[in-house]
Amino acid sequence: MKILQHNIIQYAYMCKDMDSLNNHCLKWAEAHGAGPFWIMENLKPEGVTYKGEPCELDMTFAFAQSGDVQIEFMVQHNQGPSTFRDMFSEDEEGFHHWAIFVPNYEEEYNRLTGLGYEETTAFSTSARVAFLDAEKDLGGHIELYEENPGTQAVFDLFLESHKNWDGKDPIRPLPVG
Repeated sequence: MKILQHNIIQYAYMCKDMDSLNNHCLKWAEAHGAGPFWIMENLKPEGVTYKGEPCELDMTFAFAQSGDVQIEFMVQHNQGPSTFRDMFSEDEEGFHHWAIFVPNYEEEYNRLTGLGYEETTAFSTSARVAFLDAEKDLGGHIELYEENPGTQAVFDLFLESHKNWDGKDPIRPLPVG
């Protein structure tokens, strides 16, 4: 059975600190033409759970388009448990997850958890997001993203800015609002 039944829209990597995140962004921009990277610093989503229990997250994310897919680099600033700390301690980094954007979140969530991929971390921003542990079968986690106009608009910004990017200013703050 095909586990991921939706297109992968993103490959995401955990970084140990902000210097590492910035260096990875610059390397990917130079080596792969990924960019520009849009940075969301110290995002603290509300309603975060870790294995069903409330918790806090303080994350920085860097997003860029590389061809048809997004590349994401992440740093967790706080010490609490999370899907990210399940795979990497504070001084480690590497590939963490694939993201899929789904029109029927509940249906896909139930299908994947029914296959044994347990939810590790969940929260809501402009969409519901759940991370499901698929390390045993796939070597990483699955980020399940609820398809909606707000998130699609941000993803469209990444794609359009990539298509029109002149290679300058490879790291930029994500406009909020």
